[in-house]
Amino acid sequence: MDTLNAMPVGAIARPLNPKYRTNVAIMALTPVLGVLMGALTLLQSGDLAQAAVTGFFMGATVFLSWAIAREVDPKYPISAFVAVALATVVMLFAPHTLELFTLAMLLTGVRIVNRIVGVPPQLGDSGVVLILVGLVAAFGHWLVAIVGALIFVLDALLVNGTRLQWAFALLAAIAAVVAFLTRAGEAVLPSALVLVVLGVISAGYLWATVTTRDAGETDLAGYTLYPRRVQAGMVVVLLGAWLPVLWFGDAGAWSLSTLWATFAGITFYRVFITLRKG
Repeated sequence: MDTLNAMPVGAIARPLNPKYRTNVAIMALTPVLGVLMGALTLLQSGDLAQAAVTGFFMGATVFLSWAIAREVDPKYPISAFVAVALATVVMLFAPHTLELFTLAMLLTGVRIVNRIVGVPPQLGDSGVVLILVGLVAAFGHWLVAIVGALIFVLDALLVNGTRLQWAFALLAAIAAVVAFLTRAGEAVLPSALVLVVLGVISAGYLWATVTTRDAGETDLAGYTLYPRRVQAGMVVVLLGAWLPVLWFGDAGAWSLSTLWATFAGITFYRVFITLRKG
């Protein structure tokens, strides 16, 4: 946990403090994996521009996978690296379908819900999340935009909620409705195999969610996280992963495949520490 002694500037910005070895590790790992994925693309395609773009997006996806795992499972920093390992393997099979805007929306949104930084969201924080909701909606992911509205609703309802979030929830819901009316397309059913695999991953992840009791501390020194907010954030991210599957079918699952790998990584690590404790 990157504990801060000074008041943070907002609720969604978390600086990578080099004092913590896990932060140094991800700062080193992100560019390395990006370069490796770019080199692999170059060998396969011979296109340097495509390789550079692929390397950048793969590096960003690795970082987002780590960051989301740190938000939803804040007490166990190692689980984020298990998530990164699985996400890296997944990227070998689906490097061109990943939804960075959705991942960014869920990352910043869960920070608002669980208050991991230690302060309530300011107008600018909610505005950034709303912009990401709008971008997600503009690309036709109207169901994910609904999750964006839910993020604001939960922050308003949970302990020490912010009433202004109701206005942002309304704006996010409007964006979702506009996207549905203009860009929704036709629903595609997922395959039975995808449903089974994602169902098993979800069951393990929900087990990790309901067994979360002591969620650890916020970034602001001396303040602890509310377990209900952490659990709500975990469920929001899972919902954000499921809804594209229910509308876009298997393509929706592949588009957030690294997020599903993150859920699996968190579950594996939680099972490991539970068995180790006896």
